[in-house]
Amino acid sequence: MFQGAADYQQEGRFASWLFKMAGNLLRSRIRRRKIVRFISFDPAEHDVAEAPHGEQELRQRELREALAKALDSLPKRQQEAFVLRYDAQLSQAEIATQLQTTVSAVETLLHRAKLALREQMGEWL
Repeated sequence: MFQGAADYQQEGRFASWLFKMAGNLLRSRIRRRKIVRFISFDPAEHDVAEAPHGEQELRQRELREALAKALDSLPKRQQEAFVLRYDAQLSQAEIATQLQTTVSAVETLLHRAKLALREQMGEWL
């Protein structure tokens, strides 16, 4: 925020400017493919049988890789909406502002992204 403070124009809303900056940072993270933090890998949450520590780590790494591959296969707008919703935890209205679209369009993007991910991640669910 401090680095971009010189670009802020007072005639616009501060929240819109801040969300735009956050969205740009998230898009940069997507390009670098470092966006799998939002999934919990706690075995108790996923009913995973107790496994030796090394085997569990291997399974978690495979899951992260599968998720990253599935996210990469999504169309750009679906990917952005999904990351903004579940990684950045923005509301649909905030995502609509960030992507310069309507809330109903965001709902559609998220729905399609979830369907595609569910199909691709079927073996992990």
